[in-house]
Amino acid sequence: MIYLISLPNHKKHQNINGNSLMSEKIYSRYFKLNEDLLLNATSDSNIKNKIKKIYLIIKSVLLIITRQQKSVYTVLYDYKGLYLQIIFLYIVSFFCKKIIVHHHSFRYLIDKKIIKLLRSKNITHIASSKKQYFKLKKNYSLKKIYFVPNYIFILDENIKIISKNKINRLKIFYYSRINESKGISDYIRIVEEMNGNKKIIFNVFGNECSNNYKEKILSLKKIGKIKKFKLNINQKYQKKIFTEHDILIFPTKHTSETTPMVIDECINYGVVPISYNKGDIKGQIGKLNLVVNNYTQMKKKILKNKKNFKNKKKKNNKR
Repeated sequence: MIYLISLPNHKKHQNINGNSLMSEKIYSRYFKLNEDLLLNATSDSNIKNKIKKIYLIIKSVLLIITRQQKSVYTVLYDYKGLYLQIIFLYIVSFFCKKIIVHHHSFRYLIDKKIIKLLRSKNITHIASSKKQYFKLKKNYSLKKIYFVPNYIFILDENIKIISKNKINRLKIFYYSRINESKGISDYIRIVEEMNGNKKIIFNVFGNECSNNYKEKILSLKKIGKIKKFKLNINQKYQKKIFTEHDILIFPTKHTSETTPMVIDECINYGVVPISYNKGDIKGQIGKLNLVVNNYTQMKKKILKNKKNFKNKKKKNNKR
């Protein structure tokens, strides 16, 4: 199989997002070194890497045309490169027996007629949310489409959830790209307005942080309003984050949100995720009554969960 995907660059702290992290998990789980070929579409300014990428593209096309490779797995881009990617998939669909297209965005579902080129019976579409599934099926008449939630790919059967009952302070955290699109300003506002309560600890984790936000968060850390601030989290430290915290605040304003992996991670580790209603997050955790429409509702939801946390502590102390 040829894997046409964008992978995160952990060394340079670039391209670390839900799309690339999901691709990385699937690639690391299913890629066979002696049989498969990786086409890493992550942008790179290094000339040597660009030449290598061109070579691999030419090699993959030749392997497909000569039928030495008969399958392709890809995640559809939602920014530049979408049209070239679709045209490439349309052409190779005449030569490949199986093409798997993983959808991880809503951005290109706004009247992009070109997606209809991917209606070949040789192309299987995977939607990561129910809302996305129905949009693809209704608007583009795709022949083979399935709904497969993100948590299928991130579930860790070896997770050992640390009991949080002994912790006397509620731990709330932010974990995403640290920019306005993901709602860091609303999280900072929550920290500043609720920090008078000594029973709550606020922490920030993530990546792609601008200097302005970095200075702001560090200033809050200096005066004790934020306890921990760490960038570019590796997998080992990520498990530590989820097992040690109680509530995730996800105030995203990102228009292309589908079903964020960080929320699936929360369910996986027993963390309460409170999120804005973007993409198909309501379909993801709406039944848990943890999706809100604005800042005021989010603050009320936090206070309600804080009260539930306090009551739970009282019950545990009586045992």
